[in-house]
Amino acid sequence: ADHLLSVINNILDTTRIQAGMLDINLMVISLDEVCGNAVAYVEGLAVRKGVAIESVIEQTGINVKADAQRFKQVMMNLLENAVKYTPQGGKVGIDLEQTEKELRLTVWDTGIGIPDEDINNIFEPFYRSENRYVQDVEGTGLGLSLTKQLVQAHDWSLTVDSELGAGSRFTIHIPARDITEHSKTVYY
Repeated sequence: ADHLLSVINNILDTTRIQAGMLDINLMVISLDEVCGNAVAYVEGLAVRKGVAIESVIEQTGINVKADAQRFKQVMMNLLENAVKYTPQGGKVGIDLEQTEKELRLTVWDTGIGIPDEDINNIFEPFYRSENRYVQDVEGTGLGLSLTKQLVQAHDWSLTVDSELGAGSRFTIHIPARDITEHSKTVYY
């Protein structure tokens, strides 16, 4: 039932975005809180699969201007995919790099990786690779499409680097204008 509800919500969100009807409610939120909640969401799946989660996001004190619900949805989608496509004994994590121009928030894994011929298609709605390793993993092909659309709705960008058999790195690029440190934070 939860899986079906998630699929329906993803379809509705995708339709809202395409119709220009998705509202993004910006507020100052804690990066630590969003990432912590997303990690907590996928911990059960990771434990069942025997995948370790590593995160450098704990006490950064960094806040971002974002839609709390949508940003959490982005992080949960990326982490859930990372866990789903990482075999037992593998690792999934979140890294953070801040420059003067942007914050780079990366969800990485030591999973199966993405074939070169699929890289340009993975953000298309309902796309599922023909790769034999992917066929064993449940999914509708909506998660990455919706994730990219939600990132773009914030006026951010999402990039991917992957090596077949060695894992993937999905990086959200958050411009400096949306980053604050140690300011009043709205927790949700």
